[in-house]
Amino acid sequence: GSIFIRAIRPSSDGLIALIKIDPKGKPSFHSKQLLDIYSDGYVVEISHFGSGSDSVLAYITTMGKIFGWDLRSQDVAWKLSTMPKYGLVTAMTVDPHQNWLALGTSLGYHLVWDMRFHLPIRHWQHNGHGGTGYIHRVHALSANPFHHSSVISAVSGNNEVSMWDMETTTRRQMLWASPLPPFSKMTDDPQQKSTVRCLCVGTIDDNMVMFTGGTDRKIRLWDINKPSCSSCLVSPCSRTEKLTVEYKESIIEGIEVVQETSSIKKLQSNQELVSLEDPSKAHLDIITDLAIIGGSSTPQPLLASCSQDGVLKLWK
Repeated sequence: GSIFIRAIRPSSDGLIALIKIDPKGKPSFHSKQLLDIYSDGYVVEISHFGSGSDSVLAYITTMGKIFGWDLRSQDVAWKLSTMPKYGLVTAMTVDPHQNWLALGTSLGYHLVWDMRFHLPIRHWQHNGHGGTGYIHRVHALSANPFHHSSVISAVSGNNEVSMWDMETTTRRQMLWASPLPPFSKMTDDPQQKSTVRCLCVGTIDDNMVMFTGGTDRKIRLWDINKPSCSSCLVSPCSRTEKLTVEYKESIIEGIEVVQETSSIKKLQSNQELVSLEDPSKAHLDIITDLAIIGGSSTPQPLLASCSQDGVLKLWK
């Protein structure tokens, strides 16, 4: 059977429990780890990786500690830690080939560890745009399945998502879903406050795609190879409004930028919209996580989304 991993969050006593699900869907207790919440902190994020004989559960804590729990031996295989000057660790992703682990922090830092030697090898900070000093908190990270030396990062403001080259610590590509021009300085403009809180990467017809969700309660599908084919799958517009979006690609300061532009059209009373954009189908609160259920061999993979109010939705 498969294993479902559950981390009990800061309101708990630091327990990480593994529940085994048998083919009939019956859960049973598998194993657990108990953190010392006073010295280790609370669990912030969990990621499982393994191949062949390896099966490791990596988790980070509010104290900046990174644990690798070997699920086969039931022991902590390794333990790493970050320096407080980089800020609170807020996001994590692991290379599918287990070569590196990347962290994002509340101060906009990206930290990369070589997992073969358990050593820090790269770090850089998102310094904002135009030298404003605005701190872009890192909310989500993901490995790039097509470029193993790059990491995908979602930061606060303008629904910004960037692909960073870890070798050179430079940005290769940026996704921008904001009415303001790309690389605009952060101000008090409420239009800039929309932030991607979660993302997940997959493939469609061997093309890389990315789903994003966040504070504006929209779920977007970004076609990385064909940006014009990107779309807004779910929107909280009312039934008497139709959202039209376009995605355009340009090169700005040597960086490939994909920008979303949108407009809303008022419909007549007899033209009420019934689609994914129907507000009854959109989340009513901030979207906090996304996951693709099933792979390329699955007849019909599903997209799972959950929001801050505890609602979980599945999309075909």
